[in-house]
Amino acid sequence: MAFLAAPLLVIPVFAFFNAGITFSGLNAASLLDPASVGIVAGLFVGKQFGVFGAARLAVALGLAKLPNTVSWAQVYGVAILAGVGFTMSLFIAGLAYEEPGMVLKSNVSIVVGSALSACAGLVTLARACGSNSPPWRKTS
Repeated sequence: MAFLAAPLLVIPVFAFFNAGITFSGLNAASLLDPASVGIVAGLFVGKQFGVFGAARLAVALGLAKLPNTVSWAQVYGVAILAGVGFTMSLFIAGLAYEEPGMVLKSNVSIVVGSALSACAGLVTLARACGSNSPPWRKTS
């Protein structure tokens, strides 16, 4: 279990605090800004459909083959997890916006989109794997 602490907890927490994201001056109305909604939708909805669609297309065209031990539900769970990476998104948002308020909104929206992707991906994979326990829950 300890071997999972660094990649699943320590590194994401370090990246989050190193990004310099603050929640001061933020309210619910600012998260409903069209740019904020677009960022969350892009990370949470866009990435999962893009990755899953590309995988389905590659298999349909014969460019790839789905392994026998992998289900489409598992592929979809992994596709949802594609929205988790927030480091590059934060970097690009910092370059794209000059107004500090917009940078703050975009950074928080990136964290929200990544968190939604992480939670939904975890639930989807847990259901897709069914009786196959994840490695951290195996007792032998």
